[in-house]
Amino acid sequence: MQTVQVLVALVAVLAATVAYKFFDTIYGCWRNSRLLHSYPGPSYSFVLGVIPQFAGKTPITRVMQAWADEYGPIYHIRLLTAHILVVTDPRVATELLHMPKIMDKNRQALVTLDTLTSRHGELPSLVTNSTNDVYWKAIRKGVAPAFSPTNIRKGFAHVLSTTDRLLALLEHGRSNAPLDMDNLLLRQSLDVIGLVGFEEDMGATSSLDSNSQASNCLAVTVPAMLEVERRFGDPFRARKFWRKDVRQGEQSLWGYQDMVRGLLRRVQSGQPPAPHTLAAHLLGVKDPHTGGALSEDRLASEIGIFFLAGFETTGHSGAWLLYLVSQHPQVEANICQELDEQGLLVTPKRPHPRKVTFEDLSKLTYLDMAIKESMRLFPVVGSGTTRRNLERDMWIGGGKLFVPKGVLVWVPMHAVQNVAANWDEPDQFQPERWSQPGAQYSQKPGLFPPSEPPLQQQQPGGVEGDGKQVDDLGLDLSKQGKRWFPFSDGPRNCVGQALAKMNMATTLAQLYSHYSFQLAEEMGGPAGVMAAEHVMLTVSPSKGMKMHVMPRKT
Repeated sequence: MQTVQVLVALVAVLAATVAYKFFDTIYGCWRNSRLLHSYPGPSYSFVLGVIPQFAGKTPITRVMQAWADEYGPIYHIRLLTAHILVVTDPRVATELLHMPKIMDKNRQALVTLDTLTSRHGELPSLVTNSTNDVYWKAIRKGVAPAFSPTNIRKGFAHVLSTTDRLLALLEHGRSNAPLDMDNLLLRQSLDVIGLVGFEEDMGATSSLDSNSQASNCLAVTVPAMLEVERRFGDPFRARKFWRKDVRQGEQSLWGYQDMVRGLLRRVQSGQPPAPHTLAAHLLGVKDPHTGGALSEDRLASEIGIFFLAGFETTGHSGAWLLYLVSQHPQVEANICQELDEQGLLVTPKRPHPRKVTFEDLSKLTYLDMAIKESMRLFPVVGSGTTRRNLERDMWIGGGKLFVPKGVLVWVPMHAVQNVAANWDEPDQFQPERWSQPGAQYSQKPGLFPPSEPPLQQQQPGGVEGDGKQVDDLGLDLSKQGKRWFPFSDGPRNCVGQALAKMNMATTLAQLYSHYSFQLAEEMGGPAGVMAAEHVMLTVSPSKGMKMHVMPRKT
């Protein structure tokens, strides 16, 4: 009898907890709906919010941009019960990205990604963890020196060697048939991460043999990423174990994790990695709780996310640039002229030009502008980032933007970098726009210029004694906001961006020194490329980037 009473009591407590959570969620949704009713935004379903609009054929990045053009730099949407303020104003977006301790990354949107790097998604990584977590702080501080200018320069030889192998693949595979440059650049980026970060040759640019180690790595990684994307779209997918495709997806995740753990074991069992490498810095991080080395599980989680973030983003970025330049012959001519001036271009009088050096990279200014413009039009993490206000109702943007407690704030990177309010002729590929100093900063006063009076007479923000406008958090708002941040910005920016920039500049310089690239007819022209644009973890060409590779005349 007593046992029955205990069970009844437990069931009652559980039911009360569920009921409380349910009504608290409904109340929060209703409260924030009232507080945000004055913000413009698209109409949405009473139950689903804007999910039907996101489920259409148009990529979510393009949908967000269209709404920003229609409703302005701050607008309101709802996903189920979650209210979201979308921000494309550069000053406010920059402020949000610099305040992660107050408005941290939305863990709920990232926890699915953890299933790629840990068995049951129990260990967050540097990308998904909270800024206030002691492990995030320790790992970020520990690995950041691996990407210092001095250490990055030490990895240049590996970048150049992998690019040489890529050129050899192009020469060997060159024929009338087009080559998938997206796949080839992914392979080159995979090799760079392996060699520069872990002194491990993945062999991705050594052979296109389907039985090679590199092809096996790609064969493991791509299905694992696809399973993660499916879980983003279906939060309950992992529980549908009776479905064959779900079980296969689970196996692909385990396969990726086994591959990463194999790399970790090789790093740990061999000679100590060189001091400048990512492996050495990661192995040197001390567990903030024990003072000893990080556990194997945590190390594997971090290595898994570094590989994903490294080769996926850089490879796709290179492919998008090759596509854009193929549609703009004058841009290619300008790149070639710059390479020729540095003695790097294949010409009849120079059939065997010298290889690019690390010192050359700073001289290739037009190529750098083309890369920046390509990453503006196609930022590979185009969906951006979401931050959640968990603490209290607050004002940001100089006390003029009200963010209620519990509301998400979304900074969609693609929209910020392509919306008409931030750029002149935003849909045009114009590398020359980067010749202006400070082009990455907003050239317009923005939504909340410092001279503009507050919307609220009794707003928490104000003006400090030295005349600087501050917000509710005491942040200086007198500086220009950034309208270009493909590597994000603030304390949560991409820790490995220096390596990505060096890799892209070196690889593209070598490619254009020897070859010209023409979009294959089977891609369907620009319309076909845009129709195949795929947005999930990254912005990628879902059908690859098939191109004819034509050697420079000698």
